[in-house]
Amino acid sequence: MQAPAYNRTKNFLDNNTDRTDHGAINAEFDKVAVSVNGLRDNLALVQKDDGTLKEAIVGIDHLTPAAVAALASPGPQGVQGPVGPAGVQGAQGTKGDVGASFVADIKDIAANKPLYNAQPKGFSFFAMDTGLLYFKLSDANGNWSTGISFGKGDKGDKGDTGATGTQGPQGIQGLQGIQGVKGDKGNDGLITGVDVALKTANLTGRTSISARLVISNGQLSILLVTA
Repeated sequence: MQAPAYNRTKNFLDNNTDRTDHGAINAEFDKVAVSVNGLRDNLALVQKDDGTLKEAIVGIDHLTPAAVAALASPGPQGVQGPVGPAGVQGAQGTKGDVGASFVADIKDIAANKPLYNAQPKGFSFFAMDTGLLYFKLSDANGNWSTGISFGKGDKGDKGDTGATGTQGPQGIQGLQGIQGVKGDKGNDGLITGVDVALKTANLTGRTSISARLVISNGQLSILLVTA
């Protein structure tokens, strides 16, 4: 509520110079007091005794469009603060889902990593011979992260044995090869001689006779047996 405005109603010049209208003076001062006290009450709603504004008085609706635009614009970036002390390592979390495929910015052997020391922050380098992946931690020359194993997942379970395939058709018989060279003459066989002496047997009282070949010390002879 706005304080009432003060409007003077008495012109004291209308009185005789030797007469004072005390009632009119009081009435005028009373109206001035109402107006001044109203202004003070309203001012106390927004201002503290030290002359500063009270907290939570000015809202976004009280600002001009220019002030709103200025507050919405980001200010200049401050100076980076010092690195804080390392915290205590937390408990190991559960294994996450398989992430999307990642492709390094460059793939080369580990010995060539210094060739990329001037790359910007976030640049990735994969050493093909060691299987380690590195990242640039800042734009500073050679500020690489420690290498992390990359590209090799956990060993999977052994798969099931596949079904036996169908037997293929029999191939065409090849041509007969050329006869080889005749080999050297082999050693003589087991028999080195033949016993040609006349063999006799007494058949008196016998009902049968049998003969069989016998080899003894490489010599072949006939053995007669009667029964």
